[in-house]
Amino acid sequence: MTLEERIRHLRRRPVPPNERSAQAQVIGPILAHLGWPSDDPACVLFEHPSGKGRIDIALRLGDRQVAFLETKAPGLDLGGHVDQVLRYAFYEGVDICVLTTGLEWWFYLPREKGPPEDRRFAVLRIDEGGGSARECADVLRRYLGRDALGSRSAERSAKEALRELRRMQRLEEEVPKVWAGMKKGDDELLELIAKRVKERSGLDTTPGEVASVLRMSGPKPKRKSPPQPPESPHQPSRRKSPPTQRKSPPTRRKSPPSRLTSFRLWGRETSVETWAALLVGVYEAVLDRHGDRFLDAARPLWGKWKPWVSADPDEMLAARPIGQSGLHVETNLSAKEVRRRCRDLLEAFGHSASDLEIR
Repeated sequence: MTLEERIRHLRRRPVPPNERSAQAQVIGPILAHLGWPSDDPACVLFEHPSGKGRIDIALRLGDRQVAFLETKAPGLDLGGHVDQVLRYAFYEGVDICVLTTGLEWWFYLPREKGPPEDRRFAVLRIDEGGGSARECADVLRRYLGRDALGSRSAERSAKEALRELRRMQRLEEEVPKVWAGMKKGDDELLELIAKRVKERSGLDTTPGEVASVLRMSGPKPKRKSPPQPPESPHQPSRRKSPPTQRKSPPTRRKSPPSRLTSFRLWGRETSVETWAALLVGVYEAVLDRHGDRFLDAARPLWGKWKPWVSADPDEMLAARPIGQSGLHVETNLSAKEVRRRCRDLLEAFGHSASDLEIR
């Protein structure tokens, strides 16, 4: 049984009722797949004394402790036990420490500076709420594999992951600020919108007009009525009450068709009949154009737990193959969500969402 198969097997079993059961049924078998057999006291130590306390599991290579695991019962909030494991790990000088219930794993670099939350570089869930079995196995091998810890590549990978995490946190803080400033009337943004208006509609416009339409520079000016000729003082007023006018029916915003016939992307039109087929077609087109970096650019889109794309169809509710790539895409989505994912995918590779025309 591979580690991926072990994770799928664990997902089908009942949740362990307590900490000891989690150690025996989940954590121990996973460590064995990573090269740490629990019956070898030379490399796996239970209740290892450290400082003024004990660590639940210590992983050792030669005369050096390389990782500590503090285990808790499934369902327990791990947040109240972080200081303990970090203190023990820092005292021993280990590379990586983990706080885990078996189903949830929090990874830390104990020798990094800053408060505990600034030293956590990864969070992993291996239950049904987590990612694919392959992705979970990759994370475990990268940070707790015997070879990775022995060569110190686990620590290097962890530091790289922490740097990227901090970069993304900064982006989450700064991008909304920049966007808020641009929406108030950034010249470059207004020029870009004017250019796109010209490309799509043929209308010439100026950044100032764009700002007015988007209300970036205050409310739109009211249109003035044309001047009326003065009335003669010798003639009675000829003003008439304006005739009653029929109200025009409200203008409806044009929305994408509910019944699909095709989509056009980068000059190529493809016939489709369902939103799922549209999603698969767009993914195939992007993969064909950017195959060498498809997963690296697409993976950040799908958030923390559920993948949009996976080599394992069992991880999805309605998996559809993406051509002959061996990858699958989740298609159990509403029409609105399909349109959003197509837009996000195109923009992730530097394309405009307007490149896709749905018919």
